[in-house]
Amino acid sequence: MRLLKINPGLAEAWTNKGNALIVLGKYEEALKTYEEAIKANPTVWETWLNKGVLLNNMNLLDEAIVAFNEGDPTESQGPRCLV
Repeated sequence: MRLLKINPGLAEAWTNKGNALIVLGKYEEALKTYEEAIKANPTVWETWLNKGVLLNNMNLLDEAIVAFNEGDPTESQGPRCLV
């Protein structure tokens, strides 16, 4: 993605790339891309949610639960995803 070359710290662009990779069936690559998004900005709950759904679909349930908990915006510790 050209945008990631211009601004590699844009978590939303990494998340969108991960979503596109899932559509293409490239699950392992999508997972790595979500990790890049989280590294760029760990407060984007959509990334955590998408990562959790992907891990769940890959039958990596314990890891999926961790991702869902990390992204839950209702937690006082920081942004987390609401599932």
